[in-house]
Amino acid sequence: MAKPSSDHLPDSLSNILSPTATISSDVSPESVAGLLGFLSDLGVSAILPDHCATKDFYYDLISGVLKPLRIEPGRVTCLLTVRPAVLNIFRTVHGGAVAAIAEAMSIACARTVVAENKEVFLGEQSISYLSGAQTNVSL
Repeated sequence: MAKPSSDHLPDSLSNILSPTATISSDVSPESVAGLLGFLSDLGVSAILPDHCATKDFYYDLISGVLKPLRIEPGRVTCLLTVRPAVLNIFRTVHGGAVAAIAEAMSIACARTVVAENKEVFLGEQSISYLSGAQTNVSL
């Protein structure tokens, strides 16, 4: 592993690297620059706005796109409306948002059959992403 050289990277890209970062000599400087450019476009190392640093911000974000349709013992059906706030860089629903919604809905389903005084914990979750949902689509 080699330490990244500032000679090969513009300051705007080298600034997002950790001070202890290493870059394999097997990766070309062009590939490193492309990867760091992609991460920079995603906002890696950007300052988190104050309104995003509040307790439960992410759950507040995803709950704003859900509407319960049907509630039964062990089953909750919701309508998900894809809004810009849950889109990724490709303008489809973000996989992390899908996972957070799946987690919240799993716990909601459990709450329909588990007593309120009992803790609920989702121990494992697996998701296969088959296609991306576009903005303003209701699923």
